[in-house]
Amino acid sequence: MAGNEFVRRVRVLGRSRGVPVNLDMRRMPRFAFPIKLEVQRNGWILASFPDVPEALTEGETEREALDEAQDCLIGALGGYIANGWPIPAPSAIEGDAVAELPEGVTLKLALYDQMIERNMSPALLAKRFGKTEDWAGQLLDLDESTPLGQVADAIATLREEAGARSDAEVRRAFG
Repeated sequence: MAGNEFVRRVRVLGRSRGVPVNLDMRRMPRFAFPIKLEVQRNGWILASFPDVPEALTEGETEREALDEAQDCLIGALGGYIANGWPIPAPSAIEGDAVAELPEGVTLKLALYDQMIERNMSPALLAKRFGKTEDWAGQLLDLDESTPLGQVADAIATLREEAGARSDAEVRRAFG
């Protein structure tokens, strides 16, 4: 699905639930990671990510190393999710290249970040939606093809709940 169509569908979903969704994929550079390329002694090119040291791959050529880099990064970030670790924020875009993650992966990482902020496990997310833990696992599995509307719905719900809590806290504080 093209980027603009995806954003349009997410906004429509948000409006249908009464939740304004300000989702502009161009404004989500948080998940664009710089790549460092190094020529190894054997002549192969090593692609590494300063912010995700677990993500290392190589290729016979620079093009081959870069082609492998995105999949390698997605695999490493999937490991962060599996271990319950926060996703590292990318450093400034300096270096030889940049790995921009696909929209679906970016959206899943945004959901995971919201869950981390709320100290929410996949089991609790599933419970909130009346679903199974397997369902929540699929939402967070970076290799799994998941309907993006489900991921967007989960993000919208978490934002809605956070907004409701914030409103209640303000009313209590300023009565």
